[in-house]
Amino acid sequence: MVLCKKQRVDCRVQKLHNLLVKLKANISLNSLSPEILKCLVNEEGALYSCKYTYDEKTKKTQLAAIFADDLSNKANVNNNVFTNCGYDFPRTEEISLRVVESTCSQLINRMGSTYESQVIIPLDRSLDNLESYLLIGFDIQDSPILDDENIRYYRTIGSVFNVAFELDRHPIKKRYYKELILAITNIVGKELNSRSLHTDIHCKRVPHIAIAIAKQMELDDSHFEQFNLSEGEWEQFSIAAWLHDCGKIKTPDYILNKRTKLDGVRDRIHEIALKFEVKKQTLIIDELVSRLGDYVPSEITKNKIEVLVNGFEIVKNSNYGNIVIEDEVENNLRSLAYETIDISFNANEDVLNDSDAITKITLNLIESEIKLANCGKELKFFETEQANELDSLLIKNGNLNTRERDIMNEHIVDSIRILNAIPFPDDWIDIAHIAGCHHEKPNGKGYPYGLSDVDIPILSQVISVADVFEALISTSRPYKKTLMLSEVLDTMKKMARNGDVNRKIYDMFVYSGLVLKLANEFSKGEAIDVSVEDLPKYLLTN
Repeated sequence: MVLCKKQRVDCRVQKLHNLLVKLKANISLNSLSPEILKCLVNEEGALYSCKYTYDEKTKKTQLAAIFADDLSNKANVNNNVFTNCGYDFPRTEEISLRVVESTCSQLINRMGSTYESQVIIPLDRSLDNLESYLLIGFDIQDSPILDDENIRYYRTIGSVFNVAFELDRHPIKKRYYKELILAITNIVGKELNSRSLHTDIHCKRVPHIAIAIAKQMELDDSHFEQFNLSEGEWEQFSIAAWLHDCGKIKTPDYILNKRTKLDGVRDRIHEIALKFEVKKQTLIIDELVSRLGDYVPSEITKNKIEVLVNGFEIVKNSNYGNIVIEDEVENNLRSLAYETIDISFNANEDVLNDSDAITKITLNLIESEIKLANCGKELKFFETEQANELDSLLIKNGNLNTRERDIMNEHIVDSIRILNAIPFPDDWIDIAHIAGCHHEKPNGKGYPYGLSDVDIPILSQVISVADVFEALISTSRPYKKTLMLSEVLDTMKKMARNGDVNRKIYDMFVYSGLVLKLANEFSKGEAIDVSVEDLPKYLLTN
């Protein structure tokens, strides 16, 4: 079964989590090995996967573990050792991944298999200085695309194997488990973030910004004297920042990437535009049929058409989330909601046939799912049943309506669930809480808990400032225009004053000059309209 990208990501994340749980429970390597290799066969479409070790002292390559989709494939691998088939098995310090095809023809022929594609993953050396390799065999028709996403996942599975191997022989080596957690959180973050360009960029930048802010806070003894993180706290903070939005894996794509207020599975502005056009053309046809002569629009018709044209301009402009909906605009939109169009098309057939424009509009209406069943009925300009288009256009802030906003806000609850499910080491137990509180606000109006200033972890408030700054300065979000740095700082100053972000952290972010340094790093040059000399006016004291 071919999985879509979201299903594949969900499946991979769940498998990695299950392996972590078993590792922390000290499941033996003999029991865990088939589970690890099974991830590559049942879910990735491989015919088999196996681990080989190479001992430089004995110059022998040995099969350490195997999992195959059926007994014949398992037997084929078991009966063939690389050193016996004349193939020079790769041995390298370099971490790489390659496809072995024609160079491995002798091995393929000896095994008598139909597959022609193999992936070899050199793994890190063990404590006993043994080289090891993960070998995955695919049917040529099912051979995966070796893009960055698949390479990361295969190498992470290899890392799980290595850590399990070391923990099995050296249980006291706790650092191996931490290294595995870091490797897996890294790949989980990349898998989750890959769903959209702006999410990917955001989730890479926020940890960078948050860590820079925290380091600056450690240097600021006058305002943050008690702020000093231990090595373990830095590790927790970095992971929490990296996975702060991991719950968005459950957010529907159409909400995550919503460009306009009417955008959804499709952008409904086009259907509304067609309704306006049909109404306009209907006015022309009615007068044309009544006069049956050279058509010159009357003043009444001209005025009605002008009202329609102006009305659609209001709709089109209101569709963008960065437009302020004034009272006059709201009244105009509400008036338009009562307008209807009659799509019975009872006009003279000859007139319709002579009008290419009307023919195209009729076809477009059918293609836009305004079904023939509606013929003879009146349609409103704005749909109010399945998708309330008027309510969407009247959204005061952003592009999301109330229902969509609630779905979007659920991502933080999902983030907490995901992070709580990961069996982090005992000294990393606060990761879920730190990440889960980054949408809390000092004024108590945040979510999901509605915590006030003193109850919100300081590291969560650092991530919050980083999160807001990156969102405002971003140039990759489809639903907003690029802001000038002065606009970003005006907005953040207002948020700090209102208690939406931590006042002290915001002020430090500005007076230290860190905001200007990061803006130059992430924003286009023409958007930087603030100099060092200008920064004081953006402090809360001014």
